[in-house]
Amino acid sequence: MKKIFGLIVLFFLVDVNAGNLCCSYPCQNNGVCLTKGFKDYECDCTRIDFYGKNCETLRSNLIDIPPPYDNDHSYITLGAHFNHSFYTRVLPPVPEECPTPMGVAGKEELPDINALVQKLFVREKFKPDPIGTSVLFSFMAQHFSHMFLKTDFKRGPQYQWGGHGIDMTNIYGKNKHDENLLRSFKDGKLKLQTINSEDWPVLTKDADVEMHYLGPVPAERKFALGHSFFGQTIKIVIEDYVQHLSNYNFKLMFKPDLLFGENFQYQARASVEFNHLYYWHPLMPDEFIIGDTNYTMRDILVNPGLVIKHGMTTFVDSLSKQSAGAVSVIRK
Repeated sequence: MKKIFGLIVLFFLVDVNAGNLCCSYPCQNNGVCLTKGFKDYECDCTRIDFYGKNCETLRSNLIDIPPPYDNDHSYITLGAHFNHSFYTRVLPPVPEECPTPMGVAGKEELPDINALVQKLFVREKFKPDPIGTSVLFSFMAQHFSHMFLKTDFKRGPQYQWGGHGIDMTNIYGKNKHDENLLRSFKDGKLKLQTINSEDWPVLTKDADVEMHYLGPVPAERKFALGHSFFGQTIKIVIEDYVQHLSNYNFKLMFKPDLLFGENFQYQARASVEFNHLYYWHPLMPDEFIIGDTNYTMRDILVNPGLVIKHGMTTFVDSLSKQSAGAVSVIRK
């Protein structure tokens, strides 16, 4: 009797696992897969421009916003759509009780994360960039990521404090209060101080804005920043930064009026996938040559005093003449 009961239970469990058809991701065009019992599924095509069994048929010519996920849930929630403090997730989570960690494809076990780090991220030998990218460009790459990937580390890695748009609040402050603390209210300029005949931002003791540093920084080197704008920044990002990094043979243009009058309602949302995958770090060299002096990465990190020591002109000129590292699929 116990043997028969055990076989019934085993059959039931096998049937449950086999019936989760969502493991094969049958829904197309960002449709959401929902199980119906153990042997059927249904695609929720809400808020996308497709319908049908697998959301495969175009409903209209309107380009809509993909349904957003968030890291707190394995399904789409109303909060993920309206709560912009979340990074959105583009890829749906893997359904429960699937044959493999990726659904139905791939190996039954994911590789060890430490082995992946060693294989993909640990540099073995510096390789100069083949298209002539300078080290100064790597600082623009870092700045670009900070313009919209604004993780709120106090709340957790799934949260962000920005507006999901590309701006310069990472330099100029995230609210009107900080902007006003930094503004000179004269000729549209910020408050400045003169150091070695060069213009520099004022210090936090002179403008009490919230600043965060990776390590200890003396008070006389804590520069305060604040003030936001958008248009020219995104133009530089697309027509110069992305153009160069992509190495495309066709010209990229920032033309926001292209979609004026079109059926288009796409809202920008920063995704956690892009946050994880965007890496400018391979551009950084093993050492920095400033003037006639070589500095290691440890010397440069959180050390604005070096810029003051050599002067902004010498610092920028030196970085623009030094070759950055090559960016590849394996980020070494």
